Amino acid sequence: MGSRLVAFFILVTLNGAVSPPCRAADAPLSGCRWEAMARRSPGFVVATARWRAGTLAVRDEKVLWVDSQDPGRNLIVPLSRVTGHSLTCSDGPTAPVCTEWRLRTRREEYRFRDLVSGAKGSPRLIEIHDFVRSVLVDLPAVSPTDGR
Repeated sequence: MGSRLVAFFILVTLNGAVSPPCRAADAPLSGCRWEAMARRSPGFVVATARWRAGTLAVRDEKVLWVDSQDPGRNLIVPLSRVTGHSLTCSDGPTAPVCTEWRLRTRREEYRFRDLVSGAKGSPRLIEIHDFVRSVLVDLPAVSPTDGR
């Protein structure tokens, strides 16, 4: 499994698949998309990877997760079902180090990480958090500096 993930990273890097920063002004036209993101597999996981590589997107009033290997694991969450979102951050020397973005509905919680930056923190997670906050103004959201 590890070699597949490394090959995925190499392809992403060579093809320039990591999307440019997404702004709220872009949302009505095409939505936003972030390549090389990982989603935590729900439930009890045995003999497979806990984190699955794929693409995260926000468009057409939905949060979309497309698994890079298994379309049966794809996820569609209408923004109307989202009850909150937050970042998991710790204090860094110059800025917060954010390692995980969480999206909540009434019954589920979905967790995402940036595969490119890994444990050293990701500005893309802050970008996703800020973008969702700008789209869903009425949602409760924990700011990146609050951490959990």
